[in-house]
Amino acid sequence: MKNLSSLNKILILVIILLPLQSHAGTTVINNSVSVTSNDGVNATHVKTIHNGEVVEDTTISTSSPINYHSEYVDSSTETYTSVNTQTENAELVDKLNSLIAELNKILAYYEKLLAK
Repeated sequence: MKNLSSLNKILILVIILLPLQSHAGTTVINNSVSVTSNDGVNATHVKTIHNGEVVEDTTISTSSPINYHSEYVDSSTETYTSVNTQTENAELVDKLNSLIAELNKILAYYEKLLAK
């Protein structure tokens, strides 16, 4: 064992250190999602932090339903985020608003007929 060649010593050193290097890093993902709805306005905020670095910071505010998807992928991590505020009530409100618009058109046409 005393007469190991330099190549053997390097090979043993590499074998010993290789497992230490493959486990040296720690990945920390912090993904926060908030969704609110007040007075017909939907809002969402998505923030993803990977090892202290902000990789996504998105805010959406709209009166329409929100359907948002994002994906963050690096060599060791995959993070998928999905926000959907589309609900059955929102669909019914959209349909009701559409019907009201059509009714307004019919009433305007009816008023024109009465004016003649």
